[in-house]
Amino acid sequence: MKYILTFLAALVVVGVSAIPLNGNRTDLLNGNRSDIFVENIFGIYNYNNTTNDLDKDLIDFFKLIPVDKLRNIIKKYQNDTSIINLIHYVKSEEFHKLIYAVEALPEHHRYVLYLQESGYDKIRELKAMHSYLGMEDYVPPEPSHQVFKRDNNSEGGLSGLIKEYIEILPVKEIKELHEKKLKDSPAFAKFRFYIRNKNLVQILRRLLRTKDAQKLVRESKKMGIDYFAIADLHLRVLGFRP
Repeated sequence: MKYILTFLAALVVVGVSAIPLNGNRTDLLNGNRSDIFVENIFGIYNYNNTTNDLDKDLIDFFKLIPVDKLRNIIKKYQNDTSIINLIHYVKSEEFHKLIYAVEALPEHHRYVLYLQESGYDKIRELKAMHSYLGMEDYVPPEPSHQVFKRDNNSEGGLSGLIKEYIEILPVKEIKELHEKKLKDSPAFAKFRFYIRNKNLVQILRRLLRTKDAQKLVRESKKMGIDYFAIADLHLRVLGFRP
């Protein structure tokens, strides 16, 4: 059960592909140190012992997360059947095959390379995801290969957990940090430019028009995985949404 809670904590903060890969996973919910969550999350940004300036900016946002409140929300969902089934599903071969199919698409290659150019190490993130979920090693695209609203009416399961998590976000502090980073951090300013750019919208639209991506979204939705809700949460954590 502790494993499930840790999995969920990382999932709702930085996505399926950003699970902590080092440190004591059980400390997230049982340790006395409030900063252990941030330290574990930093594991994803130190995968293969590599960090960059944008990583440090993102960690500053994670430090604003009210860890004690998040811990209580996650504990509340520890026996949620849909959550437990979801976790088993993302570790299954069935789900892995859907991921492999989407990752093989040229549209996905363009999406990955676009984020790499923004300064966000998407390739490192995907490698970490593959490792944690027991998938084959992620093979990044060659360099030559050249947002979302959620349904707030959904309750229970992952959607319910995300809704409650959004309610505890320190919006004012996040927005202040967002504005400060825009002024003080060239890496974050560049990242914001890429995230807000219409090119990303076009890249995502092309990807989501493919049959493999549509199948992944459709089959995942049956298990309660709402990628749009997760993306909305990520944007809120980084101050891109109110």
